Amino acid sequence: MFIYRLLIVSIVLFFAQILIFEFFGRRKIEYKRYFDRDYVFEGEQVMMVEEIHNAKLLPLPWLRIESKINENLMFGSDSENLRVRYESLHESIFTLMPFTRITRKHNVFCNKRGEYILGSVYMSSGNLLGGANVSKMEMPSAAKLLVYPKISPISELPVRHHNILGDILMKRWILKDPFLKAGTNEYTYNEPLSLINWKATARAASLRVHNLDFSSEHKIMILMNVDLSEDQWTYPKEAEIVETLISIAASFAYKSLGMGIETGFATNACCYFNQEIPSIRPKAGSEQLHKILSTMCRIKLMRHLAFHTFLKNELDSGAKNHDYLILSMYESDEINKQLKQLGDKGNSYRLLTRKDLDILETYT
Repeated sequence: MFIYRLLIVSIVLFFAQILIFEFFGRRKIEYKRYFDRDYVFEGEQVMMVEEIHNAKLLPLPWLRIESKINENLMFGSDSENLRVRYESLHESIFTLMPFTRITRKHNVFCNKRGEYILGSVYMSSGNLLGGANVSKMEMPSAAKLLVYPKISPISELPVRHHNILGDILMKRWILKDPFLKAGTNEYTYNEPLSLINWKATARAASLRVHNLDFSSEHKIMILMNVDLSEDQWTYPKEAEIVETLISIAASFAYKSLGMGIETGFATNACCYFNQEIPSIRPKAGSEQLHKILSTMCRIKLMRHLAFHTFLKNELDSGAKNHDYLILSMYESDEINKQLKQLGDKGNSYRLLTRKDLDILETYT
């Protein structure tokens, strides 16, 4: 009789604890995850932080957090509590005592440029006897990371001529700037009287005039063609070549902005959801660099416009006094026609094609 009662009590307790953990186990659970930096460069590591808080009296023998993470974010942690399955499904397993907060940090290697948004996670828990609750609960846990394209020194880029920035920069004005004064010269009777420097004249006991310097205004616009051929409308077979083009464009933007030159960027590619990538007009400063690199993160390797149409839109924008650096794996009569018209409007341009780039040799 005693054994019978014990068996009944055991069965009741078994199902009771199942019901308790089923209804109360996943309540008052707070979970969030984030990266310790908003952006990194391709090939760098970032720390992903998980925080979970059990804000109730009931302990949790085990709690599983599952989420999908892009396979280009590679976890370098050997922790037994974090498993990677099917290349993109990640699991974290926790044991939580009452009113306990746990923080875990995982090293993540960023293998490829892009914008990575970690969405919701799915949570399942177990009871005292190790049994799992089959049902899962979805919890919002957004985390965003920008992986910038790889930046290389200009001398290490697969470009046959590394003095391109020096070649395309030029003095914009052939007239002297009356506001830029660099010392004095003797008066030659050809200068207007307004240029006479009376203080220098008094010291030298002869007429002296201001020496005017030339002014220059550099604005570099980097244009990139995402197509490998003129008739391409689909995803490129050699995507690595386009990725290298993006890295080259990013490196030139990084270099020119570091020199204090106003720099912009535009491409005929589209971003996700087939939206057009906005043209970034030349400006200077670190915010401009962040804007350009963030835009490059979102580039999808498919055209939004044919490149000659894209150049025509650039021509219609009325840009003047710009130095254009164009990256395109091919050239055509239509492209050269649009570039000539850009030049006729007072712009300079340098077109880099297959013969100027060592990309093909790199991937063959």
